[in-house]
Amino acid sequence: DGLGQLIAQHVADWAIPGVLALARHELTPELAADVAAADEVIFVDAALHTDGVVFVPVNAASSDRAGLNHALTPAALLALARAAFGRSPERAWQLLVPARDFTLGSALSDVARDGLARALEGIAHRV
Repeated sequence: DGLGQLIAQHVADWAIPGVLALARHELTPELAADVAAADEVIFVDAALHTDGVVFVPVNAASSDRAGLNHALTPAALLALARAAFGRSPERAWQLLVPARDFTLGSALSDVARDGLARALEGIAHRV
């Protein structure tokens, strides 16, 4: 799915000073430095089992640090940032955006298109 990346690109296009938007397919250990430097992070992800755009608080979980050679969860990336750089953001969110079709393609479904608009609106209220 590319919905999270599309949302990140829209936020990057806003060019708001002090806001760094990174469009990534997955969370990798290399992102820990950027996460550690942030005051707040929002991890955006398309979700099959949500009906609306939902901001879910994320806390660093040291027990969620397994698998550093593969994609990390938001909690694991926060924990890695804290372990490697001595800090993680005070506020972290996973933004779940509804989606129903995860097949490859260039067009967004109606559900994803509505989720995109609502996600951008929610992010705009936070920056």
